[in-house]
Amino acid sequence: MNTNDAYDAAQKFIDYCYSKTNHDDAALIASNMLLSSKDRPFDLAVWSDWERAVKNVFFNQNDKIDAINMTEAQAYEVLINFLEIYCSLGADEEFIKLVQKLKLKTAVNLPYSIWKDCVNEVIKHNPRKRNYLIWQ
Repeated sequence: MNTNDAYDAAQKFIDYCYSKTNHDDAALIASNMLLSSKDRPFDLAVWSDWERAVKNVFFNQNDKIDAINMTEAQAYEVLINFLEIYCSLGADEEFIKLVQKLKLKTAVNLPYSIWKDCVNEVIKHNPRKRNYLIWQ
Protein backbone atom coordinates (compact mmCIF):
# COMPACT_ATOMS: atom_id res chain seq x y z
CA MET A 1 0.00 0.00 0.00
CA ASN A 2 1.13 3.57 -0.54
CA THR A 3 1.17 6.51 1.86
CA ASN A 4 -2.29 7.70 0.83
CA ASP A 5 -3.78 4.22 1.30
CA ALA A 6 -2.26 4.05 4.78
CA TYR A 7 -3.57 7.54 5.57
CA ASP A 8 -7.10 6.61 4.47
CA ALA A 9 -6.99 3.39 6.49
CA ALA A 10 -5.77 5.37 9.51
CA GLN A 11 -8.69 7.76 9.17
CA LYS A 12 -11.15 4.84 9.00
CA PHE A 13 -9.49 3.23 12.01
CA ILE A 14 -9.63 6.43 14.08
CA ASP A 15 -13.26 6.92 13.02
CA TYR A 16 -13.95 3.39 14.25
CA CYS A 17 -12.22 4.16 17.57
CA TYR A 18 -14.41 7.23 17.95
CA SER A 19 -17.58 5.22 17.20
CA LYS A 20 -16.67 2.80 20.01
CA THR A 21 -15.32 5.25 22.60
CA ASN A 22 -16.90 8.64 21.79
CA HIS A 23 -13.55 10.09 22.80
CA ASP A 24 -13.10 13.77 21.91
CA ASP A 25 -9.48 13.32 20.81
CA ALA A 26 -10.46 10.58 18.34
CA ALA A 27 -13.25 12.78 16.96
CA LEU A 28 -10.88 15.72 16.60
CA ILE A 29 -8.20 13.70 14.80
CA ALA A 30 -10.69 12.01 12.47
CA SER A 31 -12.33 15.31 11.52
CA ASN A 32 -8.96 17.04 11.05
CA MET A 33 -7.91 14.22 8.72
CA LEU A 34 -10.76 14.90 6.26
CA LEU A 35 -9.42 15.73 2.84
CA SER A 36 -9.84 18.76 0.63
CA SER A 37 -10.13 18.29 -3.11
CA LYS A 38 -6.33 18.60 -3.27
CA ASP A 39 -5.87 15.19 -1.55
CA ARG A 40 -4.53 16.77 1.62
CA PRO A 41 -6.34 17.53 4.86
CA PHE A 42 -7.74 20.99 5.41
CA ASP A 43 -5.61 21.05 8.56
CA LEU A 44 -2.13 20.95 6.99
CA ALA A 45 -0.56 20.30 10.40
CA VAL A 46 -2.20 16.87 10.28
CA TRP A 47 -0.44 16.07 6.99
CA SER A 48 2.82 17.36 8.41
CA ASP A 49 2.40 15.03 11.41
CA TRP A 50 1.52 12.15 9.07
CA GLU A 51 4.66 12.76 6.99
CA ARG A 52 6.73 12.89 10.17
CA ALA A 53 5.26 9.56 11.30
CA VAL A 54 6.06 7.98 7.92
CA LYS A 55 9.62 9.30 8.10
CA ASN A 56 9.97 8.01 11.68
CA VAL A 57 9.06 4.49 10.55
CA PHE A 58 10.97 4.63 7.26
CA PHE A 59 14.00 6.51 8.53
CA ASN A 60 16.31 5.08 5.83
CA GLN A 61 13.95 5.91 3.00
CA ASN A 62 15.11 8.67 0.66
CA ASP A 63 12.06 8.56 -1.60
CA LYS A 64 9.32 11.14 -1.52
CA ILE A 65 6.69 10.35 1.09
CA ASP A 66 4.06 9.68 -1.59
CA ALA A 67 6.35 7.14 -3.30
CA ILE A 68 6.85 4.93 -0.25
CA ASN A 69 5.17 1.53 -0.40
CA MET A 70 4.53 -0.23 2.87
CA THR A 71 3.08 -3.40 4.25
CA GLU A 72 -0.05 -3.47 6.36
CA ALA A 73 2.12 -3.96 9.47
CA GLN A 74 4.39 -1.02 8.58
CA ALA A 75 1.33 1.17 7.97
CA TYR A 76 0.08 0.18 11.45
CA GLU A 77 3.41 1.33 12.88
CA VAL A 78 2.95 4.65 11.06
CA LEU A 79 -0.57 4.96 12.53
CA ILE A 80 0.72 4.40 16.05
CA ASN A 81 3.59 6.85 15.51
CA PHE A 82 1.12 9.42 14.14
CA LEU A 83 -1.10 9.02 17.21
CA GLU A 84 1.92 9.27 19.52
CA ILE A 85 2.83 12.56 17.84
CA TYR A 86 -0.72 13.76 18.49
CA CYS A 87 -0.51 12.63 22.12
CA SER A 88 2.77 14.48 22.60
CA LEU A 89 0.96 17.69 21.67
CA GLY A 90 -1.46 17.41 24.58
CA ALA A 91 -4.00 14.58 24.37
CA ASP A 92 -5.87 13.63 27.49
CA GLU A 93 -4.72 10.71 29.65
CA GLU A 94 -7.54 8.37 28.59
CA PHE A 95 -6.62 8.77 24.90
CA ILE A 96 -2.93 8.27 25.65
CA LYS A 97 -3.82 4.95 27.33
CA LEU A 98 -5.86 3.96 24.28
CA VAL A 99 -2.87 4.63 22.00
CA GLN A 100 -0.61 2.62 24.32
CA LYS A 101 -3.02 -0.34 24.06
CA LEU A 102 -2.66 -0.26 20.27
CA LYS A 103 1.02 -1.13 20.70
CA LEU A 104 0.40 -4.32 22.68
CA LYS A 105 1.52 -7.47 20.91
CA THR A 106 -0.87 -10.22 21.97
CA ALA A 107 -2.00 -13.47 20.35
CA VAL A 108 -5.41 -11.95 19.62
CA ASN A 109 -4.85 -8.28 18.91
CA LEU A 110 -8.34 -6.87 18.34
CA PRO A 111 -7.10 -3.39 17.32
CA TYR A 112 -4.82 -4.94 14.70
CA SER A 113 -7.68 -7.08 13.40
CA ILE A 114 -9.81 -3.94 13.05
CA TRP A 115 -6.85 -2.23 11.36
CA LYS A 116 -6.69 -5.05 8.79
CA ASP A 117 -10.41 -4.57 8.08
CA CYS A 118 -9.85 -0.84 7.52
CA VAL A 119 -6.93 -1.53 5.18
CA ASN A 120 -8.95 -4.06 3.20
CA GLU A 121 -11.82 -1.62 2.86
CA VAL A 122 -9.49 1.05 1.49
CA ILE A 123 -7.58 -1.08 -0.98
CA LYS A 124 -10.58 -2.99 -2.36
CA HIS A 125 -11.94 0.13 -4.07
CA ASN A 126 -11.11 0.26 -7.75
CA PRO A 127 -11.13 2.97 -8.95
CA ARG A 128 -9.69 4.66 -5.89
CA LYS A 129 -12.23 6.23 -3.54
CA ARG A 130 -11.12 8.77 -0.93
CA ASN A 131 -13.03 10.43 1.89
CA TYR A 132 -13.34 14.11 0.97
CA LEU A 133 -15.03 16.82 2.97
CA ILE A 134 -17.58 18.49 0.69
CA TRP A 135 -18.97 21.86 1.61
CA GLN A 136 -22.62 22.31 0.64
